[in-house]
Amino acid sequence: MDVLTCNMLFCVSVISHLKKTAGLFLLAFFVFTANIYAQAYKIYDDSAKRFKVSIPETWTYIPNYKETLFLAHRPLAYKGESKIENVALSKIIDTSAGSMEDVYTSSILASRFKDSTLLLTEQGTSPKANYRWYISKHRNSKTNETIMSMTIVFYVKKQAYILQCTASAATFAKYKNVFMKIADSLQFK
Repeated sequence: MDVLTCNMLFCVSVISHLKKTAGLFLLAFFVFTANIYAQAYKIYDDSAKRFKVSIPETWTYIPNYKETLFLAHRPLAYKGESKIENVALSKIIDTSAGSMEDVYTSSILASRFKDSTLLLTEQGTSPKANYRWYISKHRNSKTNETIMSMTIVFYVKKQAYILQCTASAATFAKYKNVFMKIADSLQFK
């Protein structure tokens, strides 16, 4: 067998191996991401506070956590792990702002005032135009970890609500669709 034939057979062997490896990688990727996005959701209906929301079935739901209407977080992988992937809904008491745009702009300004390291990375409006959102990145001063937050602003019947969705920078991309699904499920009565 000459050198050219050997090289061609080697290339064919390498390409065949790469196809198998890529196929396994893609299969693992789709199984992993499908598990995050296709998971079952449970509905929480709080008639006293006049809202309803769906969160992933495996997440822990905590009503009235500190100054929020609720907090929900993903299951902990081990005891003592921080609950960094979470969502929290708050009602803004001062609603002197007269529109969604006013509340949205005020939210960005307040976030920047609170954290001078805040960097906006993306902004948008929901398809139904019932909320606006922005994604920011900042450093946790205690752990020095990069945190990403999706702040979702609702303005309903002259009442303003903020849904704060947080994850580490390393996991944010995989939770972004979960956060959007939670936001889309949120209904105010």
